Amino acid sequence: MSTAFTLASGQVVETPHSPSNMTDNSDTEAVLVEKTPAKRETDVAASMALTHTSMATDPMAEAPSRSGSSLSLAQADAKGNGPYQSLIPSDDPNLVSCHTPPTRMEVAACSVFFVVVQIASLVAYIYIEPTMRPIPVDYLEGSQEYIKNQVNTEEDHGETLGTIELIALCWLAPFLIQAAVGMAIGRVGDTHRTLCVWATATSLTSFASALIKSYVGYLRPVFFEWCEPDEAYGSCSSEYEREARTSFISGHASFAFVGCVVFSMFLEYTFGLSSVEMAVARHLPAPEQPADGTQQQPTSGGIYWAVAYKKSPGLRRVGSFLALLPVAVAIWVACSRVVDNVHFPADIVGGALVGAGIASFCHKLWFPEPRFMP
Repeated sequence: MSTAFTLASGQVVETPHSPSNMTDNSDTEAVLVEKTPAKRETDVAASMALTHTSMATDPMAEAPSRSGSSLSLAQADAKGNGPYQSLIPSDDPNLVSCHTPPTRMEVAACSVFFVVVQIASLVAYIYIEPTMRPIPVDYLEGSQEYIKNQVNTEEDHGETLGTIELIALCWLAPFLIQAAVGMAIGRVGDTHRTLCVWATATSLTSFASALIKSYVGYLRPVFFEWCEPDEAYGSCSSEYEREARTSFISGHASFAFVGCVVFSMFLEYTFGLSSVEMAVARHLPAPEQPADGTQQQPTSGGIYWAVAYKKSPGLRRVGSFLALLPVAVAIWVACSRVVDNVHFPADIVGGALVGAGIASFCHKLWFPEPRFMP
């Protein structure tokens, strides 16, 4: 039994597999788009347990070895049947399929991690004093007047979106929707993966934001209004001095982006192009050695990867674009902080980078991309 694939060049390739390892995909035909991964030698050696693991430096180059035989595919169960088809040989007991969902122990560990890091974030916010920059004024000896730095004299227009509304819009609502989708139509273990991704991403963002704010101690555009300095401009008299001195990074921006980017990546994984993608590994035999005895590299063959579509991509690309809508919400939240005069543009850019970076990292820990499998 084999599955037929059509390469971009038009060549039809049959991938052998065992009926015991595969679900019923007898009518599956996919178009392969060949990719050249960067230096996957170590990962291939560990995951495929191959004797020969050297990688071809340019698998796209014209060479007789391009027509080498494909490796066997071990497909997951019916519900897990999706973009992340395991390329692990089914007869190797030492390897674990990427379909294996997080265990209860791992989910419990994620929950404990969330609680501990959130407590650490709160402690850092309360007890770590921000860097005490001097109040930005110039003293004119002639007139004995203080001239304020006009950058920090903006008026507070009130918050477009408060902290509670932010958490409800960008954390709670997306999390509940993602968990519900995972339980209803997701793959095996998606709900557990969702719990771990959200627990680690949100807590790490809270902790990172608290530390960065205290370390930088940048003054807000509304510093003078929130600080209420004394007559000599030596110190603040307001109880909001700490908030006035923690402009960078924007906590609203980092919180909004971590939640919305996690949700956006999950939507693309479930409804976008990733939902019909799978990775295919092909074996590159060792090249024939020249008659004069000189050596060519590589001499032991190797592996190159291709991305296949189980079904026609169709509207899945549109789904990938629509999955970006939550990011638009995060951009609006971040920009509102500049409109409210409580942050500088650099503050929201920094917050967006921190939130989006942590979100992407945590998502890929539990939802691996197909082309980097197994």
